[in-house]
Parts: sequence; structure tokens; C-alpha cells
Amino acid sequence: MTQRKPSNVWALYTFLSSRLNQGRGFGSFVKGTAVLGILVGATALWITLSVVRGFSTVISEKTVEFAPELTISLASGEMFTRSDTLRERVKGVLEAQWTGTRSQDPRRADLSPNLSLMLDDQVMIQHNGQVTGGLLRGVQWGQFEPLIPFIENDVCGEAPWEQTEQMPQQRSGTTSQQRTIPVWLGQGLAQELGITTGQSGRLLRLDMESIGQDLPTIGVFRLCGELSTGIAPLDDGLILAPLAATQSFLEVSALTGTGLALNMDHASSEELSMLQDAILDALPYTFVVESVYQRWRSLFAWIELQEQTIPLVITFLVLIAAFNLVGAVMMMVLERTQAIAVLRVLGMPQSQLRVYFLLEGLRVALLGLSGAAVLTALIHGIQWTTGVITLPVESYYMETMPLYPTVLDSVIVIGATVGLSMLASWVPATIASKVDPTVTLRFQQ
Repeated sequence: MTQRKPSNVWALYTFLSSRLNQGRGFGSFVKGTAVLGILVGATALWITLSVVRGFSTVISEKTVEFAPELTISLASGEMFTRSDTLRERVKGVLEAQWTGTRSQDPRRADLSPNLSLMLDDQVMIQHNGQVTGGLLRGVQWGQFEPLIPFIENDVCGEAPWEQTEQMPQQRSGTTSQQRTIPVWLGQGLAQELGITTGQSGRLLRLDMESIGQDLPTIGVFRLCGELSTGIAPLDDGLILAPLAATQSFLEVSALTGTGLALNMDHASSEELSMLQDAILDALPYTFVVESVYQRWRSLFAWIELQEQTIPLVITFLVLIAAFNLVGAVMMMVLERTQAIAVLRVLGMPQSQLRVYFLLEGLRVALLGLSGAAVLTALIHGIQWTTGVITLPVESYYMETMPLYPTVLDSVIVIGATVGLSMLASWVPATIASKVDPTVTLRFQQ
């Protein structure tokens, strides 16, 4: 009774594997090591890509959501007292730019610029014997509303904004109790002071021009909530308050500010750049117009540096995985030399032997990829739920490692692993197909 020959390549591979992979000897150890190498390499590649995209995505999205797209201020950084005139000029530019945009592309009608006045000043903040400095920023509701997702433990809600919209201007000589204002502190600043929501403290502002002549301006604040973006430069040192309450504390008019914030939803970087140039041309040289990318240039420069260095790391990871697979398949060839010689004597063509070892390399890659996918998903799940992998804030701007997996990353990892596995298996497969059976069998004897 004769045994029927396999009818196709896959059947041949299945038949040979069932015979050559029997036992738990050195060959199984070599294959297990190769699978483990692919698993570790693919996991490292997956996690590395996820971390890179995590840093880029988290910092970019949170910075753009946190800060206005464009900020218009005096080049000197000083206050200006006629924000109404500045606002009208900027509105004229916006109307001119957006009229043309809507006529050319009706889909851009959703671009709705929002201008709001803000007022910044350096102050000292005190609570329970702890004193530190911070930036007091008075903002209008339109600028504060996008920050609500970043506010934790808010005990005030919208009430402070409704109460301070029509707040009367306070003058010198008023008591500190009359200047109680609601504030939202950056989480880092709140932790440094040891203050929790609902508690009160003092704000002190010293006019450097009249130092030694006047007493500092003192006000009482109530902590409404903590601002937590997870990015240290955005959280640390910032004190948010309603604009009217800030103007009252600083004893300035309702038209006084240090900048106009322009928020625009769904605007591209090209549109922002075009609008920035148009506003700058319409204003005196004493004003500057900064985009969010310029105002937080250090953050975006750090992201760019990461994106430039990570491809080099990924290249080395891929090369290590490839060399590991070459060595593993080569060991399989050496370990099965006698079996290869017998198959050649029985008439198996070189092409079929080459295909077998190519498929064996693919099998190792797929086994390693399956394990890498499970391990990567497990690492992502643990990090998302516990944040166990922490980072030094002073170096990475955030406390926990961000992971942001994408479908593109999975395509890259799977494609690179499978492609390199086939390429790495080609040389050992070619060597196996050219084995001289007579020499091999004579040596075995």
C-alpha cells in the first residue's frame, strides 16, 4: 500500500512539520528561543511606537485644548487699558478672513472664532504658613469652559462667573474680605501649598514700581477646584480666576488686560498661520501675535526631538529581531541536516525544501506575534488602569507614561515582523535546499 503524496505546498509543510517537530529535544529549545525573541522584540516595538504616539498625542491635544490658538499681547508684556479698540481691530480682520474662507469652502462655516480678554499678573499665594509664587490669570467664561474637563473636585461650578460678571470696581482702601475671589489652582501648586478644595488662603500682589511706598495688595481666595492636565508645565504655578474678580483684585478697569485670547475650533495650522499674519499686519508694531505652538515651543520642540530619535531606536529593535530569527532558523537547519539529506535522497526538489523553511520562519514569527499582542494588550491595560509606570516630571513633563496604540502601529509591527521573518529565513532556507545528501549521510555514518 503506497502513501499518497501531499497535493499542495501547505499540505507538504503540515506533513513535514508533523514528522520533523516531534520530540522535545534541542530543536524544540531552539524554536522556543526564536519565538521568545520575536515576542520580546515585537512587544518592545509595539510599546515603543505606542509611547511615542502617546507623548505626541497627549501633549499636543492637551496643550491645544488648554491654551488659546492665538494670543495677542503687547511685546513688553504690560497691561493695556483699551481692550475694546484692540478687539474691534481683530474682529475686523477675522470677518475679512472668514468671509473669504466661507465663500470658497462652505464646509469651513463651522470655524467660529471666539475672542476673550485675559489678565495676567505675578502674585504670591499663601495658605497655612506655606507661601509660593504663581501666575494669576483672569479669564472670561468662554476661555474657561474648554478647561472644564481638566478640573478636578470643582465645588463652585458656574456660580462664580455669574456673580462676578457685573462685579463693581473696587478701589484702594477696601478690605481684604471684600476681595475674596474664587480660584482654580494648578494641581502641582495646590499640592505644594497643601490646600484642598473649599479651603481659603491669601493672595498678595506687590507693585514693583511703588515698592517701599505702598503696602502690597492683599486678597482672600477660595479654592474651587484643581487644574489637572497631567502635563507639569501646564499645571504648575497657574492660578485661574474669573476676569472681573481679577480686575477688581488688581484695581484696574474692566477694559484692562494683558492679552486677547483667540479660540478657534477645527482650524488647521495653515489657517492659523494665515490668520496670525493678517492680525499682525493690522496691529501696531508694539503688539505680538503668538500661536499655541510658539507660546509652548519648549513642549513641541521636545516632541519633535522624541520623534527624531525614536526611529533610530526602532531600527535597532528590528535589526535585533531579524538577526535573532536568522540564527534560530539556521540552528533548525543544522539540527535537521540528516532529515534534510534523507528527503533529498528520496527526491524532494530544492524549491520545496526552501518553501518548508520559509514557512517554518513564518510560523515562528506568527507565534511570537501572537504572544506579543497578548503581552502588549496586558501592559496597556495595566498602565491605563493603575499608571504603574511613572516618569520623572522634570524630564518628561508628565507623571505617568502615556500609551496611545493605533491601528497603523499594529500594521507596522505585524508587517515589519512578517516581512523581516521571511527575509531572515531566506538565507537558511537556501542553505538547507543546497545540502549535499551524500556528504551529509556519509558524515552521519
